[in-house]
Formats: sequence, structure tokens, C-alpha cells
Amino acid sequence: MNRSQRTILFVVLGLSLLPTFAVAVRAQTPIDTTPARAASPAASTVPQNIEEVDLPTVYLRDKDGRLVLLIGGFSYEEYLELNRMHRKLESPQPQRRFSLLSMNIRGPVKDGSAQLKATFRIKLLLEGWARVPLRLNNTYLVKEALYRGEGEHFVDYTEDGDGYACWIRGAADSVHTVELDLLADVEQLGGESRLQLQTPKVTTARLDLNVPGLEVEVAQIEGGDVQTVKRQGASTLLQMIGLSGEFRLTWRDRRRPSAPLVTEARTHIRVEFDGKHHTRSDARILVHALNGAVESFVVRLPGGMKLVPHEEELGQRRYRATTLSEERRVALGLPEPTPRDGDLVEVQLQRKSAEPVEVALRAVKLREAPSSPDAQPTLVEASGFEVLGAAHQWGHIDVALDSEWNAHWIAQHVVRQDNIPADVRQSGVAARFAFSQQPCSLKVRITPKETRVRVEPIHLLYVSAREVRLESRLLYRIRGASDLSIDLTGWQVDAVTPENLIQATQTDFENTSPLTVVLSPLTQEAKDELELRVLARQTLPAEGPFSVRLPQLQATASAPATVVVLPDDNVKLTALPELAVGLDQEPLPPQLDLPQRMQTPLYFRVSNSEQQAIFAGQIELRKRAVSLSSSTQLELASDQTRVEQRFQYKIAHEPLLRAGFWAPRSVLQSGTLKFLLDDQPLTWQAVEPTPLPADGSTDPTLPALEPAAIPEGALDDYEQIVIDLPGGRIRECVIEAQYTLRTPPDEGQNSVDFLAPLLLPASQSETTVSDWRFLAHAEEHIKLDLAPSPWRAAVDDTHGSSTIGGRCEAPCSTLPLRLTYALREAGALVVDKAWLQTWLSLRDRRDRAVFRFRSTEETVRVVLPQAADAESVIVAVDGDRARYLIENDGRTLSIQLPPRPEVYDRVLELWYGFQGRPLVNGLLKINCPRIDDSRRVDRFYWQLCLPEGEHLLVSPAGLTAELAWRWRGFHWGRSSNLSQRDLEDWINASHQADLPSSSNQYLFSSFDAVQSTSIYTMHRRWALLIASLLSLGVGLAMVYAPFLRHPAALLAAAVLLGLGAFFYPDTALLASQAGSIGLALAATAYLIDWGVAGRRVVRPLTHSAVAPAPPDPRSGATLIRPDSDSQGGAPSTPEYAPPGDES
Repeated sequence: MNRSQRTILFVVLGLSLLPTFAVAVRAQTPIDTTPARAASPAASTVPQNIEEVDLPTVYLRDKDGRLVLLIGGFSYEEYLELNRMHRKLESPQPQRRFSLLSMNIRGPVKDGSAQLKATFRIKLLLEGWARVPLRLNNTYLVKEALYRGEGEHFVDYTEDGDGYACWIRGAADSVHTVELDLLADVEQLGGESRLQLQTPKVTTARLDLNVPGLEVEVAQIEGGDVQTVKRQGASTLLQMIGLSGEFRLTWRDRRRPSAPLVTEARTHIRVEFDGKHHTRSDARILVHALNGAVESFVVRLPGGMKLVPHEEELGQRRYRATTLSEERRVALGLPEPTPRDGDLVEVQLQRKSAEPVEVALRAVKLREAPSSPDAQPTLVEASGFEVLGAAHQWGHIDVALDSEWNAHWIAQHVVRQDNIPADVRQSGVAARFAFSQQPCSLKVRITPKETRVRVEPIHLLYVSAREVRLESRLLYRIRGASDLSIDLTGWQVDAVTPENLIQATQTDFENTSPLTVVLSPLTQEAKDELELRVLARQTLPAEGPFSVRLPQLQATASAPATVVVLPDDNVKLTALPELAVGLDQEPLPPQLDLPQRMQTPLYFRVSNSEQQAIFAGQIELRKRAVSLSSSTQLELASDQTRVEQRFQYKIAHEPLLRAGFWAPRSVLQSGTLKFLLDDQPLTWQAVEPTPLPADGSTDPTLPALEPAAIPEGALDDYEQIVIDLPGGRIRECVIEAQYTLRTPPDEGQNSVDFLAPLLLPASQSETTVSDWRFLAHAEEHIKLDLAPSPWRAAVDDTHGSSTIGGRCEAPCSTLPLRLTYALREAGALVVDKAWLQTWLSLRDRRDRAVFRFRSTEETVRVVLPQAADAESVIVAVDGDRARYLIENDGRTLSIQLPPRPEVYDRVLELWYGFQGRPLVNGLLKINCPRIDDSRRVDRFYWQLCLPEGEHLLVSPAGLTAELAWRWRGFHWGRSSNLSQRDLEDWINASHQADLPSSSNQYLFSSFDAVQSTSIYTMHRRWALLIASLLSLGVGLAMVYAPFLRHPAALLAAAVLLGLGAFFYPDTALLASQAGSIGLALAATAYLIDWGVAGRRVVRPLTHSAVAPAPPDPRSGATLIRPDSDSQGGAPSTPEYAPPGDES
């Protein structure tokens, strides 16, 4: 559809909406502001079936307190509804369709469940289907529901929603009854029973429950009230009323003995040694009753410790903890404590709780000073806080130390050392222990720090075929001057880094039993943490299992060491746990920065820091395996062919250090061969050919020849080259080979055979070739076919005849292609590509025209556009200045082509100017140059460059826009998909200076040349002015002309705008941006008008010559009187003036 057709359709659709718009305008009845005359009785003809109702008149007070007559013709309720809708105070509420009148649940408790019959009475408020949620989610429906009433029904169930729901269909105000036979579980909590129901909100709700037992009492009730409890034979009837929402009933039989309370406790203890004689222990105990509710419990403190008040206990007052007196202990029946036992503490809760309860206790102890300097410090019990009678107890014990003290511990009775989380370590915790039952024992001896050294070791073992390399990462925290001692028996130390932290000249690296690392004076004075790395190695035996001793660190405190074993990719490592010492398998690997390996590392943890750990294993060597695939891509042009071969390697077990290829000598002589790895160039070198040994052995450094790769007798045409891979490559790597070949010229033959030479990988016996593919793409005038060869064609039809692909089962040294050129008549000229660049400034115009064509003639004639200055033309052919003659018409140039019989593709470039240009704003006609006697133009691009303040409004007809909308600072603008440099490369033209970046550049394309076209441009100032004035005028018209806001008018405007945006999207987006100022001003005017209209006094419409007197304001009377027309007929419909209309 061209531009004229789109314009006609746009006008027809707009005119078709005008009748609708006219009807909507006529529907707006004008407001009659003249007083109505009194009707005579004789003229009054009132039908007999119509009665006049004298309703009171309503007066409202304005903001100044004056009474204003309300416009008649509608009820008071209608006025309130209109007022609420105007002020948006509330939205209309949906009408209820039913009312749940009553719910009656009854039934006995038998065999641990309640057999209930629930009866519901439901009233339908509206006719039709109504969904009534009955809930009761945690019950089971025993049989089909019973229904009584006139209508239809069915019951469904939603597990995560309203539970049971009854769908009822009937008449309005009808009453229906539904009965459900249900089964509910009764929980047994010690000596108590509990029933839980989820009930709906109902007017009257009742529960009659028969429970077994003669002396039953209600222990707890939620969501309801107890009405009566009375005996009925061997059971008791519990009557409950007011059930709503979550209902929970708990009862017990006083005659039935209670089951013993079963509890469990989880305890977290933090023991702090802060001073020479002071020990504090804080415990958080979480107690949970498994079969009842907890009211109180007794805790045994660690031996020798006393209870002290705790801030959390005093602040929250949820419980009370007191030391148990002797009389209370005897009353509770607790055994007499031994001298080693700690004090007993009774914890009383404010109320019983079936949920877990957490309490905080604090105890302190004063440690006795040693009797002599040589005396051994006493042991302190760090465990304790045992909850007496708890069935299961577990938890953690954290030992926190002052910076001046060391701790030595003895763990007994189900206590083991555990990892310290990072956040806990920051709080000063030196060690963490876990216990799984009580009583347990953890004795800690506190001694003053001597060297004050703490270390966190990580040992990495790199296992290769001949040796084990050790990398120990040691994180030290030193609080004083000290040398470091590390037992490295059996290791040869290579280095200790960083070197600036140690004194290498005073450290004896030969003596490793132990190795004494002398720190530098600056490190000793820093008194901060430092990280050292110890690098060592150890030779492995030639065969059989091996074992290595891990470093033994001499430190005041040592965290459990992490050991990571990383075998090389060509080593299969099997750990021997029966020969290892002091190592435990780590189930959760820590987060460490490790080198990438093909095998998963082995993680261990040293179980005892006092004992030297030993790792044992056995290795098995693996040979390197290489899988190779190749994909070749060819881009054929008329003069040259660009070849790109991608060799994808998959390398396992051992890295590949060098890659070899057999390169055809014709490729090497072209001087265009280059290799890329990860987009980085590689350096290659020629080597002497190395034949494959007869025994099948391989050389790890030089690749060998694959005998089947090169045809027999063609070895002299190839040369072997080698590429060094930086650092070696393992797993996957892709090597790209790029080179250029000469395309066979079209010498008048119908088709030409092209044998493209390919590179071959010089692989060893360890390499397997998995795939060999190619894809060739040529210019449009060249048709590709595959000549007979081992290649199998697999053409993609979507690319046409200029693209062909295929694959081969084995590597091939050549790719035979058959090129068929498009036929040409004698003397015919075919333009493959054309590009016209038009640069318009405020005062003149300059063009650059480029043609890529094929011709058998020695000259070519070019016709310039009208008004072009032929005297200023500059001509270049294939990048060189060319001579030309101007014919008599002053527009035609005869250009001499340089003789090049072997190349038929020519690139012609012309630069010329014009004498002035038309006005900036308005229609501009553009004429294009052309080559005389040309048959066709396969592809044409027109690039238009306008000044910064000038914009293109409508795209030229017959051309396709190659533009994209992008954000340009403060507005959306169009930009070309291709730059000047892209177009120069596309047509193989010379590179010239780029266009100004601040200019507005547009790009259009076509499949044939365009002789002339027209464009419409406008300066930015005029576009802003016109669009803003139009949008402001339309906005003000809608504010002050109410009929323009009618839905029909708005619909017509929306359709017209939508059609315009659909047919002219670019112009619509430009206009919307340019008109933003006018829209903002129109919106401001509307807001001002709306604010002023809210304070105006609305004068009522009068239809009588004399207005009725207003009622007394103090009487509170409200009068409503409808107005009548002049004939005394039915009440008239009120008319409302829009905001701002005071008529």
C-alpha cells in the first residue's frame, strides 16, 4: 500500500465516524436558563394513572454557611450516591447472596476421634447460584451430604482455601438446610484431649460434644464459650456456644492419672574466661514438651558456679529462676547432690506452655590462684546446665578467652570439637564443642599465654606422577614477638612467602625437623594477623602406595587443619584410609580458591591437632586423549575468497602444549595465514616433517603426520607448521586459522571449478577426529555447487543457491566447488551495489555516489542529477583518480576505465556539489545519479545527512527505512543501522572522513535504483511551535467545550490518532515529542480550571416564577420537590453543568 492509498483510507475511516460524533453532540440537550411560566389549570391534562408526589425541597449549606437550593428531580439517596462517586469516597459494595443463619454440631468422642453431625441453615438473599463456605478443613466427610429445601445443591472441598463449600441454587429469601456427617481427630496430650475445628462466621453456633469420663473438666477453650458441662451416664456432655473461626477445646478427666511429661532441651553455652580468677557461663535453654505443657523445670548448674540475675530475665518477666533450697529439693523428690554437683535452679514460667520455651541463665565462678608458680592450674568444668528429667538434651559449648590466656581442654562423655562459624569467631570464641546428651563433661585448663600464637592451617597437596607438592596456607594471629616452628619432616622446602614478612637469611630451610621461621622485626611489632605460604615437595615411590606426613604446627592454639588433595588431570588417585592417620573425611567441602582440575578434589580434616596426620594413597597414570572437530567457512567474492577454519580440541588428562598443522604451500605463499586463540593472535613456525613411528609411540612436543590425511604424492605441496599454546591447554580450546584465496575469474565460461586448499591437523595416534564440516557463501551473482568428492552436500534452502554446506567423514585436504556466474549479454552493464550519500547543509548540498558494477566496456557513462555542478566532479575508479569527459548536455560524464582483463568488478566513486539548496522547511525533491545503459541495480542504499536542527518528517516513497529509534540525551531520535564506514566496507569504497556526529543521519535501501524521490523536512523550532500549538489548542478545547469530552468524541479522536500512528509511526512519535510542551500547558490549564471550579457556587435551575421559601435551618427539616415542565407532566430529568459552566 503506497502513501496515497494510506491517506485515502485514513480520510474515509475518519469521515465514517463523523455521524456518530454528530449524534453524540446532538444528544447533549442544552440547559434552559429562562424561568418557566406557570401552567394554567385548563391547559393541564394529567393522565389518570399518574399521581403528583409533593416531595420536600432540599437545601444545602455552602462553604460560607448560606443555604442553597438543591436541584430537584432525584431522591436524597441518589444525591448521596452521586456525591460519594464524585468524591470517590467509597466504591459500591457487592451484594451478598446468602446468609448463614445457624450451625449446630453434635456427636460423641470414640476411639480417639469425634463423630460429628453438622447442620447448617442457609438463607439465599438473591436468586440463582450461591457458594456458601462451610470450612471445617481438618475434618473428613463420612457420607454424602443431606439436603432439605427447594432447589439444587452440591458440595465441594478446597484443601488450601475455604474447606467444604456448599453450592445452592434457589429462589430469593428461600431457606435451605444441609447436614454433613464428619470425622475429626482428637489429639492426646498427656492426660488431656484436644479437638480443633475451623468454623465459618455464623449468626448462631453451637457444639454438643459427648466425651468419655465421669469427672471431665474443660482445661482450655479458644474461639468459643462454655455453656454447660453435665454428666450423661458414663460420659459427660460439653455444650459450647459462640463458635467462630479457629475453635480449640481441651479437656481432661480428673479421675484419669496423667502420663509423665516428656521433654527435650537444646542448650547453647558460652563460657568466658575474662581475668585471672573470673569465669562466667551464659546458657540459653530451649525446652519443649512432647506430650503436654511445661510449667516448671529444674536445671543443674556447672560445678562450683553460682546463679546471678540476668538482664533478659529481669526485663521480660516471662519466667523466674531461683536457686533451689534444701526444703524445695526434698519436696520435689530430687536426689541429694554430690560435692562435685552444681547448684540446682528451678525455673517457673508465668503460664503453662505447650510451645517451646527459651530461658537464659547466667552463672559465675571465682577461680583459685595457684599455690605456687610451678603449680598446675586447676580444671574448670565448662559443661553443665542439665535439665533434670529431660528425655533428650543436646547443644553447643563455646569457649571464649581473653587475649592473654590459653585454653587446654579435656572432652569426655559424648563431647566433640566442632567447627566455628565465621560470625561466631568474630565474637572471640576460641573453640566450639558439641554434645549429644547430658550429663557430659568438658574440663578446661586456663594458662597464661607464653607465645600467644594462634594458627588456622589449610594444606593443599598437589599429586603428580612423580612427586607431591605441598602448599600450606597458614593464617597466624600473633600477640607478641615470636618465631614460628613447623615440623616438615620428609619435605624439601622450596620457599616461604611473602618474603617481606620473614628473615630468609636467618631461616635454615634445610633443617625441616622442625623448620624455624624467623619473622622480621616489623612483623613482630605489628601484632596483627598475617598469612604465610609454605611451598615444599616430596618425591613419590616408583610404584605401590605412598604416604606423606602433614606439617605439624607448634602454636598456642590451632584450629583443625583442612587438607585438600588435588591430583593432576593425568593421575587417578585412590585414597587409602586404612593407612592414613588422624584424618577424617570432610562431608561439606569448604569454600576455597582452588585451581581447576578435571577430577574432584578430596577434602579431609585433621581430627587431633596434637598428633601428626598422615595421608596415604595410590596413583594410576592416564594417557592424554584428544578429540578434534573442524568447521570451515568460506566467503566468496568476485575477486577473493576468505577462508576461516575452526579447529575445536577436547583434551583430557594431560595438557596439550603444541598444536601442529599441514599447510598447503599456496596458502603460505599468499602471506595471509594467521592463527587466533581466544581472539588473540598466535605465532607459528615451520618444522621438518616428523613421520609417525611404526610402533605407534608419540612425541609430546612435536605432532606427527597422519598418513591418510594427505593424498598420495602430494606431500611436497604441504609444509608442517607448529604453534606453541601459551601455558598448555586442557579440556576445550578452539584454534582459528584465517587466510585469503584468489577467486577464479569469470572468463566468459558458464562455470568454473574452484579447488580450495584446506589446512590439516597434524595429529598423533591419541587424537580422534569426530566431525568435519564446511559452509560456503557467495555473492548473489555466483551460484555454488559441490563437485564430485568425499564431501556430502547439505544445502540450506533458506540461503538460496549462493550458499552451500556439507560434511565429510574424514579430514580432506581440499574443498572442490563449482562456481556458476550469472550470464551477461554482450555489452551489458550490471550494477551489483550502489550507494548515494546526500549531505545537506543550511546553504548547499553535496553528494557522494558509489557504484560497484561489472562491464566489458572500456568506458562508462554516468548521468548527473539536474542542477549538479559538473565542473566540480571528482571521479575515482578502484580507488584511483580517473579521467572523464563532459558531454554536450552538461550532465553526462564519459569515464575511461583502466584496463584490467582479469578483474571485472569495478568500484566507481563520484563527488559533486550543487549551487545552493531549497528552503529548510518544506518539500525537497532529490534526483539521483545513474549509470547509463545499466540493466539493473541489485542493492541500493541512500544515506541522507541533515543539519543538527533539521529533521525528516516523512520517509521517502519507494524506499525502506534502515533506522532504529534510540535515546539521544533528552529525546528519542532515529539513527542509521549502518555507519559510513560500514557502507564503505560493504561496497569496497575508499575510506573518507566521517560525517559530523551531531548531524541527523538517515539511511534507506531498495532493491533497484531510484531516479528521484521527495522528502519533507522541518526545522526543530518550527516543529516544536506547530505541534505544541496544536496540542495546546486541542487540550484547551476539551477543557472549555464539554461535548468534546463525550465518550463518542473521545473514541473518534482515539481512532483517528491510532490510524495516524499506524500509517505514519515515525511522524507520530516526532509529533508526540514536539507537542509535549503544549500538552503540559493544557494539563496546567485543566488543573487551574478544576481548582477554581471547586470554589464556585452552583445556581439551581428554576422552573417557577416564585421560588419556595427555604425552611428554617434550626428545624432540621429536609425537603425534596421535583420540578415539572411547562405542561405539568412527569418530573423533569435534572441537568448538570460541567465544571466551569456557570450558566
